[in-house]
Amino acid sequence: MPSCFRGDEAELHKNMSEPLLNLRVRQALGKWWLPADRQSARSPNWDLASTTDGKRGLLLVEPKAHSAELKQATKGRPLANTPGQRASEATISRAIEQARVGLSAATNCDWHLSHRTHYQMCNRFAWAWKLAALGKPVILAYLGFLGAEEPRK
Repeated sequence: MPSCFRGDEAELHKNMSEPLLNLRVRQALGKWWLPADRQSARSPNWDLASTTDGKRGLLLVEPKAHSAELKQATKGRPLANTPGQRASEATISRAIEQARVGLSAATNCDWHLSHRTHYQMCNRFAWAWKLAALGKPVILAYLGFLGAEEPRK
């Protein structure tokens, strides 16, 4: 039976994702995405994260249902204003570039991933690539819904 992350959205480098990933993989993700002195910082949050195939692989789901959410998804990462934010931006930029190169090499296609545009979608592809590079099979579902009712204020 698969393990599924319950509660708040899953941050895969943190201990709360222990049912999904072992300590070695969680630590490797944190070191790859975050500065060494900021390992408790936030990382991408997944709406659904579940094991597959008897815990061997992961299913990661990120749905977008409302126009405001879809419009926000085209933006880049907010500009860094503090030293900590600048350090995070540098490691995230390197991580996304590593994923771009890795995905391009694996598929013989040009991948145009960047933290400057479509940041959320790019970081989702980057995390899926990194997990696969760490030996964890991944199914990534990035869903956009048409005709969804907008939330009422």
